[in-house]
Amino acid sequence: MAEALTAHTVGKNEYRAYVVLFVLMYGYDVSTIFTGWNPDVLYEPLFLMPLDIGMFWAVALLSLVLAYWLNKKGDGEVFWRRYICLNISISVFLGLIALLFIIIGFAPSVMDVETYGYVDFALAALFNLAWIGALLMYIKKVSTVSREFNVSSPV
Repeated sequence: MAEALTAHTVGKNEYRAYVVLFVLMYGYDVSTIFTGWNPDVLYEPLFLMPLDIGMFWAVALLSLVLAYWLNKKGDGEVFWRRYICLNISISVFLGLIALLFIIIGFAPSVMDVETYGYVDFALAALFNLAWIGALLMYIKKVSTVSREFNVSSPV
């Protein structure tokens, strides 16, 4: 995805598909917070629930602000296109890795129920850190490469 964004080859239809996935993904996340429906609630200790919600908002806002800043520091072009496309690509990749973790044994049916809530929270924190790191790395890469090799610039 980073190469396609750098080469400006992400088409309108492809971008629209990413926007739909982005809205669905974040819509689901936000709805679980406001409705209180979340499968992890069954296993998560009560004192971790506010931390879990806080982690979601901190990651969402911090990634948005830092990605915008890095993009502006680079070439400052098409921020939302980059943010949404990279966001979905990285989320799908890390989601597949998370699914692998669940399959190999980090599921409530395999683990002790009391331990699962803590392990789930710790893994969510690690995946969020990996997600922010990857997003910021690729935003910086795409905006810097685009600025250095922008064929439409007069220089």
